Amino acid sequence: MTLEDKNKFLKSLNEQQFLNLGAKHIAYMRELQDGQIVVHNATGQPMAVAENSDAALKTIAASEMKPVPLH
Repeated sequence: MTLEDKNKFLKSLNEQQFLNLGAKHIAYMRELQDGQIVVHNATGQPMAVAENSDAALKTIAASEMKPVPLH
C-alpha cells in the first residue's frame, strides 16, 4: 500500500472508525499566540489549556493518552 493509498484510507474513515483504530489514545499540543498550550485529541477537539508544555504533557498522561508530534 502506497502512502497515497494510506492517506485516502484514513481520510475515508468517519470519526468513530478513526477512534476505533486507536486514535482515542493520542493527543497533540498547539501553542497559542499568548504562549499557552492547547491539548487536542486526535479528532482535533480541544481538551484542555495549559500554561506550558510540561503541564500539557501531564494533562495528556493523566488522560491515559500519548502525545504525538505535528508536522
